[in-house]
Amino acid sequence: MPDTKENLHDAHNLILTNTGWEQLLECKKIFLQNNTIAPKEYAGIRLEVAESWLRSHDLGVNPYKSSLAEHLNSNEIAKILAENKDLIGITKAVFIDLKIKDIMTSNYALYLFDKNGVLLSHEGEKIKLISEDHPESSIVGQVWSEATVGTCAHVLSMHLKKPVYIVGPEHYCTVFQNSCTSAAPLTNEDNEIIGYLVVSYHIDFPLSHDSYYLSTYPLGLITAMAVAVENKLRFTKSYQLLKSAHHMQEVILSVIEEGIIITDNRGKIITINKEVVNIFNTPEEEIIGRTIDRFLGPQIGEAVRNNETIDIEEASCSNNHDKSYLVLIRPLDKHGNYPNGAVLRVNPMEMINALVTNRTGAFATYTFDKIIGKSNAIKETISLGKRFSLSNENILLTGESGTGKELFAQAIHNAHRPQGPFIAVNCAAMPRELIESELFGYEGGSFTGAERRGRAGKIELAHGGTLFLDEIGDMPLEVQAILLRVLEDKKVMRIGGHIYKKVDFRLVAATNKDLERMSHENLFRSDLFFRLSILSIQLPPLRKRDNDVEVLANYFIAKYCAKIKRKAPLISEEALEVLKSYGWPGNVRQLENSVIYAVNLAQGDLIQCRHLPESLYAASHPTADNYREPIDMTGNYTLENIYKIDVMEKILIENALYKTRNNITKAAELLGMAKSTLYRKAKELNINMGTFKNSD
Repeated sequence: MPDTKENLHDAHNLILTNTGWEQLLECKKIFLQNNTIAPKEYAGIRLEVAESWLRSHDLGVNPYKSSLAEHLNSNEIAKILAENKDLIGITKAVFIDLKIKDIMTSNYALYLFDKNGVLLSHEGEKIKLISEDHPESSIVGQVWSEATVGTCAHVLSMHLKKPVYIVGPEHYCTVFQNSCTSAAPLTNEDNEIIGYLVVSYHIDFPLSHDSYYLSTYPLGLITAMAVAVENKLRFTKSYQLLKSAHHMQEVILSVIEEGIIITDNRGKIITINKEVVNIFNTPEEEIIGRTIDRFLGPQIGEAVRNNETIDIEEASCSNNHDKSYLVLIRPLDKHGNYPNGAVLRVNPMEMINALVTNRTGAFATYTFDKIIGKSNAIKETISLGKRFSLSNENILLTGESGTGKELFAQAIHNAHRPQGPFIAVNCAAMPRELIESELFGYEGGSFTGAERRGRAGKIELAHGGTLFLDEIGDMPLEVQAILLRVLEDKKVMRIGGHIYKKVDFRLVAATNKDLERMSHENLFRSDLFFRLSILSIQLPPLRKRDNDVEVLANYFIAKYCAKIKRKAPLISEEALEVLKSYGWPGNVRQLENSVIYAVNLAQGDLIQCRHLPESLYAASHPTADNYREPIDMTGNYTLENIYKIDVMEKILIENALYKTRNNITKAAELLGMAKSTLYRKAKELNINMGTFKNSD
């Protein structure tokens, strides 16, 4: 075994001699020929190099091969290059920035490997090791690992996880024995190795001098370059994260439907979202850098500069005085060297009002398609309502109580302004002293008991939608005068206020009173009546809607039974006849209540007369108090008494009903008329069909 203690290069002084070189070659030759002798027993071989020789031998690496056996295919190369795109780009940028090309001689080459030893890029003179399977290809994509090329600088760097150098014969493969290489690992922000930088330069043997000083410059150069690449990678990653965060902030701000403004502590605007551009009606470049006072007034500017947390309602914008805004100011805490500032949230009050109306259920559910009825009277009324709904004019709905005036009002709203609020006010149910503040709103402190911040009135809340004033005939005269002014000017001023606000709403009013007569009697303002009745719809009472009683009764039964999850009962013929013959002073509302009563009273699947409410039941089941015998036509009736035809018709119909014990079908047969004619005649002659005994 040769003694290399004195002849090999001094690892600390990096001095290489021809004798040392030859002795190193001889040691490797002996190891390769007789691998029973461990190379680490040679005193001049570094331990880490000797251990790598042993691993290379065990891995079956051929030290004499002149070409590499492993090369990735094109798809694998493309994937590897894409995954390491940033690393490759930054390494090349550092190579340029540090002017490595000017420093390196023609004998130098620079290599970049990924963490698995795949060659990603190179600069300078490359080692001509072409794969046998890819004779014309670039060396990019070749795999230089301990299993393919044996001991080399970046392989040792993999194991030691630190910068290392390899001198000529220390390489396992003979193709590298005239190269001196230095390698340094590259780590990410988590201190994980992501690749290796290698610098290699050529040395001719025998050396031109008896001794050769191995400069530490290449090792220092590659180490410094690795640090520069790592720093730039971290900076790029931080920049990308910052850029991503900024983009995410912009995306978040862009989808927020309220205006967002960020100012510094002097009130200068730093950041806004797109909604602010719309609110201020000003291009973004003319907003950034200006003070908030310029757009929202000095009060808000002072609040920002004083670091106040405050909500300001009814703020106006300098470029749009017709609209008011809710401005919420929230101070920002001082962070490091950055001064504090504020975040302002700006919302149009009409949007706030719309949210309030939605939360309070101020929306319409009925449409014209949901109005039940087959009679010509209701069909004509619906047709008129559809035509009138296309106009912006006020509509007056008249009709008896319970005929469905609010239902028609909702249908008109949904046909004209379905996206807006539907604000309903019952003028009769509201105390006289409160109706003005409820309709027009009030400013804070306007009267005793007023809310400190004031409140928007129903007219403001109806902006963009429909205001439904039910029982308008009960509105006080003094309030009528203010309402008339609002309808004419489309502007409203709150009680205690001094600024008119534009409002856009459609008024639908309803009443069961004769407003025209009331205006003649000075109980209702005639000018308001004429303003309201531009378009007028008279809703028919239920008694004039032909057979709609049966249709509505079945509809209400099915609706109610679905609600209580019960099978819907049928209506007996006798009970149905009672329902049809009844006058229904309460109209549809009374009919609905009556069938709900009957459903709850009936135990089986059939509603009979006795299940109807008392007023209807008594009509079909006469008692001693309301029963009377039929008229005796053989008695004291003289020719003069029965001269009028309507009297004769009434006597005949009552007698037929008595004889048939109130059986409508048989009575109609006896009289020789249709059942519908009998019903009509009974109504015209005011015959109470329930005063005759029934066969039940």
